Amino acid sequence: MTRSKLLSVNLLACVCVSLITPLSSSVSAADGSDSAELPAFEIGFDYTADLLSIVDGGVERGTPYLHLVRTEFSSDLHQLIGVPGGAFFVSSHWTSGGSPSEFAGDMQAVSSLDAHDTWKLYEAWVQQEMLDGGFSWLLGLYDLNSEFDLVDEAGLFVHASFGIGPDLAQSGENGPSVFPTTSVGLRLKTRPVSSVTVLLTALDGVPGDPDEHDGTHITFESGDGLFLAGEIQFYRQSDDMFKLAAGTWLYTSRTAHLHVEVDHGEVPRSRSRGGYLLGQFPVWSGGDSQSIVAFSRVGMALPEVNRLGWYAGGGVTLNNLLTSRIGNTVGLGYAAAVNGNDYKRVSEDNGSPVNDYELALELTGRFELNQYLTLQPDVQYSQSQLRSVDRQRAGGRSAFLAGVLVDTFWLRQVRRSIPLPRMARATA
Repeated sequence: MTRSKLLSVNLLACVCVSLITPLSSSVSAADGSDSAELPAFEIGFDYTADLLSIVDGGVERGTPYLHLVRTEFSSDLHQLIGVPGGAFFVSSHWTSGGSPSEFAGDMQAVSSLDAHDTWKLYEAWVQQEMLDGGFSWLLGLYDLNSEFDLVDEAGLFVHASFGIGPDLAQSGENGPSVFPTTSVGLRLKTRPVSSVTVLLTALDGVPGDPDEHDGTHITFESGDGLFLAGEIQFYRQSDDMFKLAAGTWLYTSRTAHLHVEVDHGEVPRSRSRGGYLLGQFPVWSGGDSQSIVAFSRVGMALPEVNRLGWYAGGGVTLNNLLTSRIGNTVGLGYAAAVNGNDYKRVSEDNGSPVNDYELALELTGRFELNQYLTLQPDVQYSQSQLRSVDRQRAGGRSAFLAGVLVDTFWLRQVRRSIPLPRMARATA
């Protein structure tokens, strides 16, 4: 089947699924008490299609199409088998399509869906809450970015740097435990007071198999080491839009330095490490869930062993200001990734000098056509990472992109026929 036919079939499937509204309703308990009872488990399906066209500049013109199919199963183990505070979650991803960054010639990735064509088990973990939700542990295949380095308002944007920061995403032999490849580990969470959350995690230092992108690979090699991270989060009880967080991370294994002097003997090695600060701040709020929210993030990584030394990003979102008929969010954001001095020296030595930084700008808007289908037009500017002389030789210029993201989500909740006592639902 050709790419254009596949695109037509997938988009048609999105619309059809979004119209089957009765299937997403909850299955009520046998005694009819469905409002006071939490579901024993949920099954979810999400299809996301992203088309980004390089309308000017870049390495070459093109309109690559990417898609991500996610299936999820989550269970409240109290409702399912009577384990208070227990939860279980498993998800899989099928990624496919062309890479818009190959056309744009950028380094940060203009689409957060950009990944190798494969199906894999993405997450599979159990969690246990205790002390009335004041402490929990989680064990299994875990997405670090589901809780760490997370800015909710930045999740609107298509560009990858608004997800996990590129200073952290670039690190490690096969990246940290984030999309598209995760690793096994332990996460601890505690809430010493209601407005503060502390997160700690230890994960396998090399997710998957760096030499094999197809399928799921869970291996523990002697040289992998561990990825360690900690984050402290501050909230404001009177405003759920407010968040401040500071995080730090470290790989226990050592990595060779990028730039080594010719007359140097043994290649020096260091532990890759870094840290970040992030926040989102409500600027204005009104009725009908209307609000304006600003967010920002800065991060750093050890430049001796990482390409990027610094990153700064941020933006603003306007929620439900355009119309009251459908949910809508419009956002404008920027992402600036700063190359480290060691990487710039290596690039100069190799005859491909790079700019000090790469800047990306994005204007996007998400519109909820119904509770199952969203449509998101998107416009981006991506600065060329190459200097002017090398840019002409490589045929790459700063790129302007325009496209649309389509997302449909289906959820089915299943409840027990005999209700158990009400409890706070366990969440990751």
